[in-house]
Amino acid sequence: MPGLADAELQLSATQDSLTVSGERKATAPKGYAVHRRERGDLRFSRSFALPARIDVDKVNAELKNGLLVVTMPKHPESQPKQITVKAA
Repeated sequence: MPGLADAELQLSATQDSLTVSGERKATAPKGYAVHRRERGDLRFSRSFALPARIDVDKVNAELKNGLLVVTMPKHPESQPKQITVKAA
C-alpha cells in the first residue's frame, strides 16, 4: 500500500472474507502547483475469500513503510483437534 496513510484504508472482515478498500488523493502542498503527476487519485476495493473461518474479534492490521500486514487467527472451531487413540 505504498503512498497510502492508515487513515485512507478501510478493512472489514467477516468469518469467511476480508475486504480492503481505500482512496488516495493526490494533493499539492499549499502554495505549490502541480506540473506533472506520476500518480493520480485512486479509489479501490478488493475482497478475498478465506479458506477457513476466522475469529473476527482478534483480527489485527498494521501498516508500516507501505506494507499492510493483516493477522487473522482461525476460529477455535476451525482449529485442528488432537484425537487420542485408545487401544482396545
